[in-house]
Order: sequence, then C-alpha cells, then structure tokens
Amino acid sequence: MQCEGVLPDAVTYACSLKACTSMMDIERGESIHVEISRNGLEKNYLVGNTLVCMYSKFGFLVKAQEVFDNITSRTAVSWTALISAYADHGYGKEALICIRKMQEDGICPDIITYVCGLKACGIKGASIEGQEIHTEIVKRGLENVLISTTLVDMYAKNGFLEEARDHLMHLAVRDVVLWTALIDGYVENGFSEAALECFEQMQEEGISPDSVTFACSLKACGCVGAAHKGREIHEEINARDLAKDYFIGNCLIDMYCKCGLLLKAREAFQEILSKDVVSWTALMNGFVEHGSFQEALDLFEEMCNEGISSDAVSFVCSLKACGGMKDICKGEEIYTELLLKGLERDLSVGSSLVDMYSKCGLLVEAQEIFNKLADQNIVAWNALIGGYVEHGFSEVALECFHALLCEKIPLHAVTFLCALKACGNSGTLEAGQDVHSKIVEHGLESDSVVGNSLADLYVKCGLVIEAQMVFATLPVQDEVSWNTLISGYSQLGDSQAVFSLCDKMVESDTKPNLITFLSVLNVCSNAGLLEEACAYFQSMKNMFGINPSPEHHNCIVDLLGRSGLVEIAVALIGNLPFHPGLVLWHSILGACRKSGDVDLGKEAFESAMHLDENDVSSYIALSNIYVDVD
Repeated sequence: MQCEGVLPDAVTYACSLKACTSMMDIERGESIHVEISRNGLEKNYLVGNTLVCMYSKFGFLVKAQEVFDNITSRTAVSWTALISAYADHGYGKEALICIRKMQEDGICPDIITYVCGLKACGIKGASIEGQEIHTEIVKRGLENVLISTTLVDMYAKNGFLEEARDHLMHLAVRDVVLWTALIDGYVENGFSEAALECFEQMQEEGISPDSVTFACSLKACGCVGAAHKGREIHEEINARDLAKDYFIGNCLIDMYCKCGLLLKAREAFQEILSKDVVSWTALMNGFVEHGSFQEALDLFEEMCNEGISSDAVSFVCSLKACGGMKDICKGEEIYTELLLKGLERDLSVGSSLVDMYSKCGLLVEAQEIFNKLADQNIVAWNALIGGYVEHGFSEVALECFHALLCEKIPLHAVTFLCALKACGNSGTLEAGQDVHSKIVEHGLESDSVVGNSLADLYVKCGLVIEAQMVFATLPVQDEVSWNTLISGYSQLGDSQAVFSLCDKMVESDTKPNLITFLSVLNVCSNAGLLEEACAYFQSMKNMFGINPSPEHHNCIVDLLGRSGLVEIAVALIGNLPFHPGLVLWHSILGACRKSGDVDLGKEAFESAMHLDENDVSSYIALSNIYVDVD
C-alpha cells in the first residue's frame, strides 16, 4: 500500500499494530510506532489505545504509560487498556490508582474495567477496594457471569472464602477454573480440609480437575498430612498419565515429603520424565526436613553429576544438610561451588551459610559471613543468635539480641525462643523479664511455643507463680504447657500442686506423657510418697497405655529402697523389660547402707561391677555399708 503512495490512516495503523501483537513481533511494532509519531497520529485515541495494548502484551509497561499519557482524548477503552496492562503483569496497586484517576476524569468504568480492577484487588490483597468495586457493580446493575467469576477469584485470594463460595454457588455454570480458584483460596488461607471437600464436591458435579486443580489439592494434602487422600489423588493422576509431567510430579514429591513418606516421594521423583532443578530440590528438601541429611547430600551430588545446574534453593538445602550433620568439610566444599556461581550475595544462601557455620560450632566464621551480608534479615539474625546459644555463649547471644532490637527488623517467634533459651542457660532473670516485655510489645505473648518457653524460663528461675500466670494466658494449653508447670512444682517439692495439676490436665483432655509422669514420680520420691508413686506408676500402662522408661523405674526402685523395701526393689529390677543400668544398682546400694544389709549390698555391688568394673561410686557405696555396720 505504501509502495503505491497511499498513506496509512489511523485505522490502518491500528490493524497493523494488532497484527504485530498477534505475531509477537515487537521490532516491527516499534518501527510502525516511529512512523505513527512521524505522521502525527500518536495522540489519536484509536492508535494510542492499540499501542498501549501492544506494549502491554510485551510487558513494556513504561512505554505503554508514555503512549497513554500522549493520548489527547482518553476514553474508557484507553483507560481499560492501561489498567488491564498493569493488572495482567501483577501491578495491582498501579491498576487501582488508574481506576481512581479514570473516575476523577469523569469517565465511567465499564464491565471490562471492573473485571481488571477486581483482578488487581486479588493481586494486591486489597479486600476493602475489592468490596467497594463490588458495591459499585451492584449499584450499576452490571453483574454478569464474567463479573461473578472474577469476584470468586478476588474474594478467594483475599481470604473472604464464604463470599467466594457464595458467588460460586449462585453461578449456573461452575467450571474447573472457578472451582480451582476457590480450592486454592482455601489452601492459601490455611483451610486445607475445606479445600479437599471442595475438590470432592467439584468431582461430584461431574467437573474434571485439571493440572492446576490437582496441584492445589496435593498441596492441601501435604498441609494437613492427608497421605491417604494424597494417594487417591495420585491414582487419579496416574489414570490420566499426568505423573510424568514435571509440574504435577514436583507437587507429588512435595506432598509425600510433607506427609513423611519419603520412599513414595522418591518413587514420584523417578516417574518424572524431564526432571528440573525444582524436582531435585523438592526431594532434597523433604530429606532435610525429616533429618535424612546424608540422603539429601547424595541427591545434591547426583543432581550435579546429571548436569543440572544448582540454584540458590538447592544450595540452601545442601547447606542445611551439612549443618544438620555438622559436616563442615562438605559444607565448605559447597561454599566454594556457590562462590564460583556468584551466589554468595543471595540473601537465603547467605543466611544458610551463617546457619551452617553456627551449627558446626564455627561461630567466628558465622559472624564474619553475617557481617558481610548486604541485607541482614531476621533469618540470618536468628541463625547467628541460635548458634551462640547452642554452643554455650548465652551472653553473646543476648548481646546480639539487643543489637537486633536497635534494627528496624520485625522479630519472629524464633528470635524470642533463642533469647529466652539464652536467659535460661545463663540464669539471668532480669534479662528474661526484659525479653518478656519485648514479647508483649510484639504481640507474641499468646503464641503457644513462645509462651511455653517463657513459662519454662520462670520455672528454671524458681518463679512458678509467674510461670502459672503465663500458662493462664495461653490460648491453647498443650502437653508442653502442662508439663512445664508440673515440672516447676515438682522441683519445688509441692506434691499437692503436682497432683492437682495432673488431674486438671486429664480433665482438659490433654493426655499425660512420659515427661509428665517423670515429674510426678520425682516429687513422690523426694516426699517419700510410696503409695501415690505406685498408683501413678500403675496408671501409666493401665490407664494411658504408656510403657514406663528406665527413668520411671529408677524413681520407683529408689523410693522402694528408701522406704525399707529393698527386696521388693531388687525383685522389680529382676523383672524389668530392659537391662538395668548403674543408677538402679546405686539406689539399691544406698538403700542397703540405710538398712545395714551387707549381703544384698554385695550382690548389688557385683551387679554394678558387671556393668562397669571401674565405677568408683559403687566402691564408695559398698565401703560405706561396711563402715556403718562396723
């Protein structure tokens, strides 16, 4: 056309730009844009709108905004083209700003504009703006299937799951995309069981899941440990021959790992035809999370041998494995590899290096790496503080904690757990009370794990009343909470408080465990309460199905011996389901000294010698028996 001397008009240029967009030919599109500018048509609303759409399609949002700014007469179509561009590329905030400016210019949004706005609200997590847009839509009577579909997705992403479900149920036609949006919303907001119910309901309505639906459902199974349901879904996936797909295969690996079924995870891994670094890392991470550190490192090496390039996530997994094994040699070997790839500046890798060196006890090196981090985030701080605590440098850990408080970094529960442990190890009550005040400031006093650690600190400092006050504020009082308090009163020798707390623990439907009964038997032993001790000892097996450990038997044997029932204590030792240790024979020797039973004392001494012929305590105990008799 141009060769014949006919000049293109706005419509011609618009058609040409659409063709460039369809062909994904940005170079030709930019060339036409130059012509348009030369011919003074850039400000034409039709040409401008098409240019905005073209640049948006290619992700050139700055260019799209520049073109839009040059359009003289902007219409609803112009605004919607730009709003759609921002929403499609994940810029929810910018899309919503454009909608507001559009309305300020007196231009009324149409259905497509509202759809883009709702999509932007889902991206940004802007629930209030989403509800406002919904209200506008209702007032203008613009509700239709497209709007309702977008509302389901927006409400689901913002955690308004009842609203999302209501909109879904009111739709005459519910497709797999809508169901998947709702299922994903439930999973992302921690309602995995509800997500699986939706998955079943969807299938009951005759709608077949697609790959994304399967992925969301597998994630739900992993979150709640629903291994049986996960296997059922796996069978469906196999029936459709989807397990070989790396996307579904990776989801299967993740689900089985979270359910602790590492063999099944490996089987799913083997089924994938084209394994990428995500597949390898998913399995590695599963092994690391379940303490199979060597298997994780073997996988890392195998992956490298297969020619798969390691990324930051796979290096993080391998460093965690090295830290778990305290294998500094392998850790430094991996450190060298990641240096060659220039990944030492990656924040997650840097934090993992701090953690690895800390766990291996190389705290100077951990501190040096920490100091070099461009962004010292909370994960790195926690790794460093935790390392100092674990290796007995509680005062240094607390110094780091106070340095962290000066930074503008949001603190995690883990941070306070490390600080409380440092206070407990160093016996610094004042520092512990200071940490307690910071916990309250950060609104974490109702966190069960933090609360339990705080109560434990007060117990260690002998402040059981304060521990009980913390216990009373916990929203969920689990077995750790009860055991902490019971242990505190046991250490004080308050048997009545211990018995009372045990009764309340059972009444609250919290099952006592080995630790509970050890505290009870210890307080009975110290108070000489033989009858009560025997009753609790019998209840372990008879009422709660708990097999007493050697420590529990030690308490009973010691109490029998100190009550003058040495022969019964020896008979009990003879019927133990395990080989008696030195502690038991030391108890018998102590009881024989009290009763003056030389013969039984000699038998106990000989039994102790069979275990350790160099045991000095047994020699001293037997000598004391002879001295007392003489």
